Amino acid sequence: MNAQVWRLLLVCTAWSVGAVITWVVGTPELDTVVPAFFAAAAYVLTRDVAVGGRGGGGGGGGGNVRYWRGRRVDEPRWKRWN
Repeated sequence: MNAQVWRLLLVCTAWSVGAVITWVVGTPELDTVVPAFFAAAAYVLTRDVAVGGRGGGGGGGGGNVRYWRGRRVDEPRWKRWN
């Protein structure tokens, strides 16, 4: 499976763990706060997993790449005409 799918499953699992904790403790006023905190923590802690361990968003394009109308801004001029 994709790294993004694993990350989504981990975030959903963290939400479920937070929901179970609030149910066991018996605090209905925190039913959405604690699971949201757990899910947000899982999301932040796994932010590098979704890009495959590479910096810059993945896709093999390098760092901070700009796109305009579906093309890279910094691509060579001779490539634009093909």
